[in-house]
Amino acid sequence: MGPNNAIAVTTDAVYVAGEAWSTNFPGTNDSIQPNHSSSMDGVISKLSLDLPRIIQSTYFGGNNSDSIKTMAINANAVYVAGITLSNSLPVISGGAQSTYGGGIYGGDAMIAKIPLSLNSQIINSCYNLCLPSRGGWRSILQQMD
Repeated sequence: MGPNNAIAVTTDAVYVAGEAWSTNFPGTNDSIQPNHSSSMDGVISKLSLDLPRIIQSTYFGGNNSDSIKTMAINANAVYVAGITLSNSLPVISGGAQSTYGGGIYGGDAMIAKIPLSLNSQIINSCYNLCLPSRGGWRSILQQMD
């Protein structure tokens, strides 16, 4: 995983997120996205508090490079945000932006709300959320919650 990766701790698990080039990242069986889909995908892992056991992991990405840069957790979900070059990110229709826009520098921001288990359906996800006209990250997180 590269720089700016995320970590969060709950009362029963440690969550880490970032990106992986690996096609066999551990713990992705039965996850939201069990298979690697491009050269670099975002990854999220849930580990036991004492760290020796991966409880669940999932890839999160589309047909091009994706990287998770930050994460937040509440009692119901994991929120991840980052950068994507994918035009096939697993987005939910009705999100702030459900199609890839390309961005000024060739990519879009992305954000997703995922169940704490990491192994059921994505709750919400969308592209390009840090545009000032959309109220920034905080505004979008409030809409997704």
